[in-house]
Amino acid sequence: MKKLLAIAIILLVGSAAQAQEKVANEKGISFPEYEMQISAKNVDLDQLAPPAAITDCETEEAEITYTFKDVTFSGGKYGTLERTWSAIDACGNKATTVQYIALTD
Repeated sequence: MKKLLAIAIILLVGSAAQAQEKVANEKGISFPEYEMQISAKNVDLDQLAPPAAITDCETEEAEITYTFKDVTFSGGKYGTLERTWSAIDACGNKATTVQYIALTD
């Protein structure tokens, strides 16, 4: 009986922590659903648009600034690029996400 009660408490605490994390992630800036795996020509990489981020920052300058960092891997004919996108809004909220780009000729 004590073990069953301990398991129930652990499950409740875990659920509460997950709920708090979900609420915390809904504030600030985030990347909603986007294409995580895409293909692009090697010469067009600098012109790729970032995944659209959303923000709850309520300032006159509701601008989001994007940056990225690339890591190249072998795989496929021309390789694969792991692009880590970072976004920061006018309130200073930050978010990052990863996108995989299969390189083509």
